[in-house]
Amino acid sequence: MRARFFWITFLALFVASLAAVGIHGWFLRVERIRLIDQQVRDTAETLLDSELGDLRRVNYERVEEIISEELGENRIGKFFVIRGAKNQVIYESASAKVLPLLELPQSPQWVTVEEKGQYIRVLNLSLPRIKDRTMQVGVVLDDGLVSAFPPLRRVAIFIAAALLIGLASAALLTSYLLRPISNLYSFIADLSRDEAPRGLPPLILSAHHRESRDEMSALLRGVARLIERVNRGHRTSRAWSFQMAHELKTPLAIIEAEITQAEASGAIPEKLASSVREELMQASSAVTLFLSWAELEEAPASGANGGRLYAQRIKPVVETLCGRLEKQFPSRLAFTAEENFTVLAAAQHLELLLSNLLRNALVHSGGAVQIRAGGSAVEITDNGAGLPAAVKDRLGEPFNKGPGREKGHGLGLALVAGICRRYGWGLQFSEAPGGGTCARVEFPRE
Repeated sequence: MRARFFWITFLALFVASLAAVGIHGWFLRVERIRLIDQQVRDTAETLLDSELGDLRRVNYERVEEIISEELGENRIGKFFVIRGAKNQVIYESASAKVLPLLELPQSPQWVTVEEKGQYIRVLNLSLPRIKDRTMQVGVVLDDGLVSAFPPLRRVAIFIAAALLIGLASAALLTSYLLRPISNLYSFIADLSRDEAPRGLPPLILSAHHRESRDEMSALLRGVARLIERVNRGHRTSRAWSFQMAHELKTPLAIIEAEITQAEASGAIPEKLASSVREELMQASSAVTLFLSWAELEEAPASGANGGRLYAQRIKPVVETLCGRLEKQFPSRLAFTAEENFTVLAAAQHLELLLSNLLRNALVHSGGAVQIRAGGSAVEITDNGAGLPAAVKDRLGEPFNKGPGREKGHGLGLALVAGICRRYGWGLQFSEAPGGGTCARVEFPRE
């Protein structure tokens, strides 16, 4: 769109420049010819009021002297001819002898001849006292003085200047006029990668756009209202998730206590109690994920519960997580970590991030999972089937498990993406060498 708008603007400016110069040149030509005609007419009237007005008493040998006396310096550049009834030359001034006078007709009143780079303008006047006598008063000019267009070299210079000015003006106009659209595009592009929408920043929705009635302002106001509605729905879903998870947590704890008591008293078989307890653990895990996901939105970037951030060593966190997961997934975890690799974060968020990435790799692959922590990143590599495209495209959305995946709740990667956004960490999924997925979290250097 920007390129199309730029070239349309440039062509419009360039054509307008050429048209303006053409119209200006035409008006200049008309004005110059008017001034020339006025000078020629004034000269002719001066001569008609002199002795030349009555040719019967004029000695033709004195005509040059009379013209010089009457006109003085005003005769420079002009020629004078007196013709008879048959267009024969009765008198011609010295400056007229080099002109093709026989080709100058006695009518109409004004005659124009343009040839060989010369512009000849002639006024034909009948002498008032003698019939069949015509006096021709004219002027000879260089054609460039009255031409609507300058010489070729000047035209080339003008076209080059018009091109440069047109390009610069088109670039400035494109940048100025499309700036709101460009800002809106960048904002929406960022928004599409963000789980929590924000309102339009002042740079996009300025005070002018809030009051103006033009199409761009209406578009920006419409987008602002749409984002506000999305925000309200987003906040409602977060609040509902938090409330639902909070309400479920207590009943689940009560049920687990009742199952334990019933098992101890022999009211239910041990196998049934174990099966129910396993289902309760899965439900409790889902509720915990719900609570973490809902709380993450409200947690300030400075740390959990508004607290300060502290440097967290990665190695002890990974060792603790591997110890917990080893019971469920024996002999499948291997990790290497730099001893002093630290990250500035809330401890619970760092643990949630690594725990969900590790569980996701273990659940969806059947082999070993490698954890490498060093430099400025943590990489978790598995040998599974890879992350489905449907999951990648909707990364960060809750309940996003991908087609054919029955395990899990679809909240783990949503939490991971949310934590990375909260702290400004980089999150990338790529295909691991030999198959599988490599999840990489890039931490900024503190």
